[in-house]
This record gives sequence, structure tokens and C-alpha cells, in this order.
Amino acid sequence: IHQNRKLLIWHNASDEKLTPFATINYYKQLAALNGGYGKVQNNVRLFLLPGTAHCSMGSEGPNNFDALAALEEWAEHSRAPDALIASIYSKTSPFIDRSKPALRSMPLCKFPEMARYSGKGDKQDAKNWSCSAKDTRLLTIGESGRQAGVFR
Repeated sequence: IHQNRKLLIWHNASDEKLTPFATINYYKQLAALNGGYGKVQNNVRLFLLPGTAHCSMGSEGPNNFDALAALEEWAEHSRAPDALIASIYSKTSPFIDRSKPALRSMPLCKFPEMARYSGKGDKQDAKNWSCSAKDTRLLTIGESGRQAGVFR
């Protein structure tokens, strides 16, 4: 991986048209070819959007985040995103009405980390969730992942 390049990858984890397993496989291979997740994350980060369907339409998960601002911070100020705060404003419309509060917000953790609820406060509020490098449950492959050919 070229040291002066930055790339954010994201995929809807419940995408029924384009399987997230292909993206996960790609990222795992990229990590394997470049010395592991720690090294590949110097230049490339993957984020999965839980509960989001194809094109983030009509789903329960948070589907709106500012990837451009995160990429700008990383490329111009060397502040790599460990998490992106994502929100959902409507479960039925792609349009965002920022005059209304978000229905839900939560962090999207860099792969292979997974967001964890603190157990306190509103589950719909990102401030009550965190990302931990010790929580790599996303590396656990379930039956659907095995059937899709996810590499271990």
C-alpha cells in the first residue's frame, strides 16, 4: 500500500443485493498482504453499517455519516478515523431533514472492531456506545459467512 494514500471503505452489513462478505474478504486479503490489520489501517479502513440494506434504504440501521470530513481529517491532519458517527433520520426516505433530531446515532467502528452499548443511557444515542480494539467479534464467521466463502 502506498504510504501517502488514504482510503475509506464502507459497506451496508445487511445489503441484500451486494454481499458485504465480498468486501470483508477483500479487506482481509489486503491486511494479509500488508502485514496485518495494524499496518493496513495506516492507509485503508473498513466500516460496516449494521442493519442497513442496499443503498441504505428502508432499513433500521444508521445510514448517514460524513465520510468526506473523516477522509479530509485523515489525509490533511493525520487523524485517522477509529469510528464514524452515523445517524438515521428516516426509515422510509433518503432525504435528511436536519431540522429534526436523528432517530438514532451510533459509532461505526473500524473493522474488525464492533460497537458495544455501555449498558447505560439511551441505546439510540451514539454517546452510549464505544469501539474497543479488544472487541473483534466481527472476525467470528457464522454459518452465512462460511457459505459465502469468507476467508478465516
